[in-house]
Amino acid sequence: MLFADLSGFTALSEQSDPEDIRTIVDRCMNVLGEIVHRFGGSVNQVVGDGLLAVFGAPVAHEDDPERALRAALEMQQCASEHPADFAGLPLRIGIQSGEVVFAPVGPEDRREQTVTGDVVNTASRLQTSAPRGAILVGEETWRATTRCIEYETLEPLVVKGKREPLRAWRAISALAGPTARPLSAGTLVGRRGELGLLRTTWARVVADRRPHLVTVLGPAGIGKTRLCEEFRTAVEAEGGRVLKGRCLPYGSGGGYSAFAQIVKEVAGIFGTDPALEARQKLDGLTTELLGESEAKSVASNLSVILGIGNNGLVKDRHMLFFSARRLVEALAVRQPTVFEVEDSHLAEPSLLDLVEFLAARVTDASAMFLTSARPELFDDRAGWGGGLAGYTALRIEALPEAQARELAARFLPTEDLTDAVVGRLIETAGGNPLFIEELAASLAEGITDPREALPTSVKAIVAARLDALPPAERRVLLDASVVGKTFWRGALARLGGTDGLDDALDELEAREFLVRERVSRIEGDDEFSFRHILIREVAYSTLSRAARRERHAEVARFVEETAGERLGDMAGVLAHHWRGAGDADSAVEYLQAAADQAGRGWAKGEAVALYSEALDLMDDDDPRRPVIRMKRAVAHQAAYHADIDFGRPPRGALPLSPESPPD
Repeated sequence: MLFADLSGFTALSEQSDPEDIRTIVDRCMNVLGEIVHRFGGSVNQVVGDGLLAVFGAPVAHEDDPERALRAALEMQQCASEHPADFAGLPLRIGIQSGEVVFAPVGPEDRREQTVTGDVVNTASRLQTSAPRGAILVGEETWRATTRCIEYETLEPLVVKGKREPLRAWRAISALAGPTARPLSAGTLVGRRGELGLLRTTWARVVADRRPHLVTVLGPAGIGKTRLCEEFRTAVEAEGGRVLKGRCLPYGSGGGYSAFAQIVKEVAGIFGTDPALEARQKLDGLTTELLGESEAKSVASNLSVILGIGNNGLVKDRHMLFFSARRLVEALAVRQPTVFEVEDSHLAEPSLLDLVEFLAARVTDASAMFLTSARPELFDDRAGWGGGLAGYTALRIEALPEAQARELAARFLPTEDLTDAVVGRLIETAGGNPLFIEELAASLAEGITDPREALPTSVKAIVAARLDALPPAERRVLLDASVVGKTFWRGALARLGGTDGLDDALDELEAREFLVRERVSRIEGDDEFSFRHILIREVAYSTLSRAARRERHAEVARFVEETAGERLGDMAGVLAHHWRGAGDADSAVEYLQAAADQAGRGWAKGEAVALYSEALDLMDDDDPRRPVIRMKRAVAHQAAYHADIDFGRPPRGALPLSPESPPD
């Protein structure tokens, strides 16, 4: 949430004509709104001289806090460099991150999407407390952006409506460019086969002097960048070099930005260089590599890609690509070179065209083209790499359990390295290195328990993927999240119908959100599960409580109809769904049945917990209470003796008051 406000506007309004004030506000808000949209946010409200912008709703990105900060810094720069647009008034900006409700509110005939929640109030208080021309952020935002934004720590603020002082930081400046996700320190865990394939391919490129395109594929956090960095170290150790450009979801500066970054790096061109100086550096590079006869035309064409040309567009794209080819060949002849394009799923079609052109046309040069991408690359580029003589798609899979444990052990303190904690962490992360690291680090720092809330940074990654799905697939995924980690096609059909369901499930499986199980626990029905439990939890958290209740009730009815004579086996599942649906009476009945079943199977501890849950849902005068209390007491006593028999520390003696369940 970003609040921006003109400081001193009230005094100005008292001295100015209302029409002039309207013109000032309109001009100012248009400027601020353009900045918000450029960084992927949306303007939620404009009230007087204030603007409320949202980053992360209705569409989430994995770096929304950074986007909000960069937008705020650009707002301040704009107000400083163009004071006429802001009537000479400075801006005060407050930013806070967290969960909000994003939903329509208002009278039936004028309902509008808006955001509500404590995060909104906190951002407003930060804006009010900010000095003139300053940006204040809350703790969540600061934690998410501390590696890419320079901050000044402030004394905690005493603000209206907050019982405790509010921690705040003042944003000073951004780093040179949007930062890549910090990589893990230490030796690379696993990936020996993948790294070996990259090194073998590179050796062949160097020996044969023929180009090769390699695309490293995998979902967010799977370790693409880490693998490429390890490969970079190996290449440089053998005398080669790696030149890298990164595709950005915003502020890209043109369709060829990643390639332009590479050329600027080689030519020594900085973003602050005047156009004339930048062009002189480019001329110097091409002259050194190609000689004076060819350098002029190549530099002229490349200047268009770099955005420093003054001769308009190149009429023939082939000539533009040919100039890029000549530069690449000259660089790779002088020194074997890997040309890396990171996050190519964000690339414009023009850049992808250029990379494929270079991979196909470069001759007699040791040039390898390395791209990393998420599977979404093939949504709009189904034939990527097809037809090239040298092309390899390298798919990165989740870490196997042994390697996942090794990685988790690096981040967890010794006292937390229990089988239970590590097992839960690995199950939650699903072998995704980023998820393992984020969850382990969060646990080690005492920020969260991986069995409960998820770290915001991991949520953002998953939420961004969910928001990028087509509406039909996203609806199916949200429905599935209500059913649980494992779900069935029939339940989804009950929730949303069968129209397009199979296509959506196939696509979600292809995108690695879901896994189709080989054997289904419901005969005649297909069974699926979420590839990562994180995906299920984040999807479920996006649903409102009202939507959850409706879906839980439908799932419960579906299970009751399909379970038939095996209804007792599904008692725990039914209790969960009826409780989620808000039907306490039905939930109590199934909790009691599940507890009875657990007790019969000598899962006495589980029976005690289930009976306790049932009691928590019941009114004090419910006639079922005495029976359930007695059953719980008997189950607890049995669990106590069972612990002793198996040599485990007993869970405590039977409490004196059955109303107080044991710890």
